[in-house]
Amino acid sequence: MGRGRDVLSGRRRGILRRLAVTACPPDVARPEVLDRVVDQVEVTAAALPPTSRGALLAAIDLAGLPSPGRRSRRASPSGWGPLRRTVRDVLVLAYYDQPEVKARLGYDPDAWTAEVAGPRAARWATAIEDHRAVVLARAPRPPREG
Repeated sequence: MGRGRDVLSGRRRGILRRLAVTACPPDVARPEVLDRVVDQVEVTAAALPPTSRGALLAAIDLAGLPSPGRRSRRASPSGWGPLRRTVRDVLVLAYYDQPEVKARLGYDPDAWTAEVAGPRAARWATAIEDHRAVVLARAPRPPREG
């Protein structure tokens, strides 16, 4: 996987690398896994709308700062916990999205989807067709030619 759209600066990548080794299982410390996890966070950040991307990047920046002392917590009752948890959660999702992690866990969503698609289609066929008819009945008709 490439580095997305180069959304993360070297400093932010460093922050994520440091946080990943505490947020994710131990094998994330292997350089090739760690690089792919940070790359995945970058791809995720690049896919976010600008406001959400900015919020995530700000959370990464704040997560890289030392923990605030008691005095700072009193000044900011909400603390930094939610921001740090957001960064941790994005890292953990990126870790578990790695193909070798999915394989080790036996997670194969394509096989599961194929297994349940037939029974679900049969179970919900009438409801799907009823909804389709309602949607098509409301759809504007294309203009007639000539």
